Amino acid sequence: MVITPATELDAINEIIGIIGQAPINSLEDEADIDSLNAQRILQGVSRELQSKGWSWNIEATNLSPDATTQKITFRDDWLRLEGASVVRREGYLYDLSNQTNLFKASVSVDIVRLIDFVDLPEVVRKYVTTKATKIFQARSVGAAELDREAREELQEAYQTLMEYELDFGAYNQIDSDPFIQTAMSR
Repeated sequence: MVITPATELDAINEIIGIIGQAPINSLEDEADIDSLNAQRILQGVSRELQSKGWSWNIEATNLSPDATTQKITFRDDWLRLEGASVVRREGYLYDLSNQTNLFKASVSVDIVRLIDFVDLPEVVRKYVTTKATKIFQARSVGAAELDREAREELQEAYQTLMEYELDFGAYNQIDSDPFIQTAMSR
C-alpha cells in the first residue's frame, strides 16, 4: 500500500529516508543539510510542475485595478497569466501592448496559481515527492539500483497524475481540441 505524504514534513522525511537518514520532527530551525536540500528540491519540483498549468491550479478571473493608483498588484503565488499580454514588472501587472502598468478597466486572465504542498491533490503530492526523491537520491547517493527503482515509481506516479488530470479536467475531444473548435465555429 502506497501512502501519500500529507504534509511537506512527511514528504521530506520520505525523501531523506532514501539515504537511510532518521526522520526529522520539524521544518523549523532545521540545521541538517540533507533535510534542507530535500526541502529545496521538493519545493522546486512542485513549482516546476505547477507552472505548467493544470485543471486544478488554473483560475479564470478578472483583475481589477486599485481605484486610486490604477495599478494591479502581482501576487507572489501567480506563476503565470494567460489570455492577455500582461507580465510582472516591479511588483505590478504590466500591459505589454500599451507599455504601461496603469489600467482603466479590469483585465480578464487565467491565473496559473502556486498551491501550497498540503493543499495539492493527493496524486500531485505523490508525484512531486516521488520526483523529488529521485532527484535527491541521484544527487546524494547516485546508486544505479535505487535510480532504476525510483524511475519505475516515478513513471507509475506520472501515469496516475495524468489519469487524475484527464478525469478532473473533464477533457473531451470536441471541447479540448482547438482545431475542432475552429472548424465548428465556421
